[in-house]
Amino acid sequence: MRWLLLLVLVRVSCARYIFWRMWASSQTDKGVLKDTGYCYEQLGYIWDKYSPKIVPGLSQVDPFCTHPEPEQIIALCLYAALWYIHLYPSTATFGQRHWRFLGKISEKNFSMMVIPVLICFSNEMDEIYYNDRLHHENHGTGIFAKYITTFIDTAPIFVQQPDDIQLARLLFQPKYGSHVYKIQVAVNFLGWIVYYSGPHFGTEADNTIFEDTMYEHPMRSWEFWCGDGAFTTAATVSSPDTYFKQGKYSRECRSQSTPGSATTDSESSM
Repeated sequence: MRWLLLLVLVRVSCARYIFWRMWASSQTDKGVLKDTGYCYEQLGYIWDKYSPKIVPGLSQVDPFCTHPEPEQIIALCLYAALWYIHLYPSTATFGQRHWRFLGKISEKNFSMMVIPVLICFSNEMDEIYYNDRLHHENHGTGIFAKYITTFIDTAPIFVQQPDDIQLARLLFQPKYGSHVYKIQVAVNFLGWIVYYSGPHFGTEADNTIFEDTMYEHPMRSWEFWCGDGAFTTAATVSSPDTYFKQGKYSRECRSQSTPGSATTDSESSM
């Protein structure tokens, strides 16, 4: 009886074990980080927290329901999606890699399996908290010791050969020499993302994106964010080379922050 119980426990534990290391190119923890940009522990955290909300539903639909271990296939698709995002290989390169449980993933299976899993996790994940910019350890030194809570910038997501002419015109950004969507990202001194927005058209100026999204990121009356020269017209964003020297952080200027954005601070998360 004891042996039977032990066998059941082993089978259950094996069923719950996810082969992150086995899927890595070097089958090590470092390989997981190199492949996906996430360390082994982070993947485990993401999976343990969000998979219970996702796996039961996906396991009942085709093509996952036809596999004897749908949980492993769903985890593999998440890993493959993160690998694709991190390394951005071509579809030809993607199809050459052999994955445990699934073999090679064709372009068709990538669309039918990997993308749905990625969408499910992106819809469920909630790890960005706007009030982390007010964390008690979130401060710099010198001119960054007061008032500055966050660093703001945009990053491109490249679009390969958009087939809509009007959309292509809205996406083409000479800075990158390509068609892109922009993602606006704010990071605190601890390196934590506290806010993001997008996608925005590549032709939109960074300061315009910031001002158009002000209602999403209300700021304290004393608060400023730090950005590069692309944010020079944004009232509450400053660059050290220009605005500190011009006394932008005087009491008078701080009291004249953008109307409607300075007096409230919602306990919201992104």
